[in-house]
Amino acid sequence: MDAILSCENLVKTYKTRDLNYALNNITMQIYEGELLVIVGASGSGKSTLINILGGIDKCTRGNVYFRNKNITKYNERKITQYRRNNVGFIYQSFNLINELTVYENILLTSDSRKNINKILRKVGLYEEKNLYPKELSGGEQQRVAIARALSKDCDILFCDEPTGALDSENSKKILSLLEELVIKDKRTIVIVTHNNDIIKIADRVYTMKNGKIINERKNKNPLSVRELDW
Repeated sequence: MDAILSCENLVKTYKTRDLNYALNNITMQIYEGELLVIVGASGSGKSTLINILGGIDKCTRGNVYFRNKNITKYNERKITQYRRNNVGFIYQSFNLINELTVYENILLTSDSRKNINKILRKVGLYEEKNLYPKELSGGEQQRVAIARALSKDCDILFCDEPTGALDSENSKKILSLLEELVIKDKRTIVIVTHNNDIIKIADRVYTMKNGKIINERKNKNPLSVRELDW
């Protein structure tokens, strides 16, 4: 099976007093319709990796392939198109605009105005669409961030610590929504986390440490979110 997104020999360095490797020779694959979890401690390189895979950051060396096309060779116009059309991001910090309503926050990135109400119903926020972020709970704000990412028909959804700022009840709601997107909508979802419980729901798991992938494994029997004991 061909990977929808892959990288080979990916290196990212920062020049400080010494040469610092944020990523050190990463090779990995992401397959269409899977729930992939990348786990590791803070500073292991997880966020740097998905930022490069998502076209937000550039690598120092190596190659990234989307549907067998080398996006590291793209100019600024083409990499912007890749970010706009093919990938979505959900962050721990929500990144909502406080001066805009729920509906308006989603409209900013939406491919079509007509789909917004459908998406709001999917994430359970249709009744709250005219509220502002400060009027929502943390779990509701994260669902707005997910709705915003879903408002464009992206191929891969990158979730950077999507439950890191939430309590266990809201975390399960968010994970259930992501699980549903994989099972029912056949979305490809990559979750970056330091929470080892989340790896139990993954199809595959990459473990990172000090900028390297130190382990890859496939879950033969992934748990459903409702089976997680938090």
